[in-house]
Amino acid sequence: MRRIAVLVTVASLVGCFTPAMAFWYVGDPIEGGSWGQRFEESGVGPFDYVRCDWVSGNMFRVPNVFLNFTSGSNWIPIHHSTQMADATGPARTTLQWDIYFQGSKSDPLSFKFAAYNGEDTWRESVLASWSGSRWSYVSLDQNEWDPGVAPEPSALLLLGAGLGVVGLVCRLRRP
Repeated sequence: MRRIAVLVTVASLVGCFTPAMAFWYVGDPIEGGSWGQRFEESGVGPFDYVRCDWVSGNMFRVPNVFLNFTSGSNWIPIHHSTQMADATGPARTTLQWDIYFQGSKSDPLSFKFAAYNGEDTWRESVLASWSGSRWSYVSLDQNEWDPGVAPEPSALLLLGAGLGVVGLVCRLRRP
């Protein structure tokens, strides 16, 4: 009985500690017509692609959602819309840049952020929320993030083979 109590206590303590997120804001919000915030990604290993998807509240400001990447980083924005922005560059372990939003900084908003290395090596994803006065973050696992998860080619091959077998069995059963 005592062993069970110790195991439950240890499991509870382990469950309370989540890994530290490596995406956070830097400095004060930037104001002027619209507003922005400097963010930093670091501590997740090398990454060469970042993406933000709007969730609620004020949307991203276009045409320049991402600006002012770390000097000398050679990072460039790829797509910009009011609901999604992404950028890429040489693999880095630390990067800072500004994200700009429509409307007033007193209005709440939230967006999902993700960092990748290569086309499919997921590093981190976070739900970032602005209350109108401060930021909060919730770490997301890869399944909560990926808006366009595509099936593995081997899974598609297996599905095709299975459908082929079903078709063959049906054809052979006909008189």
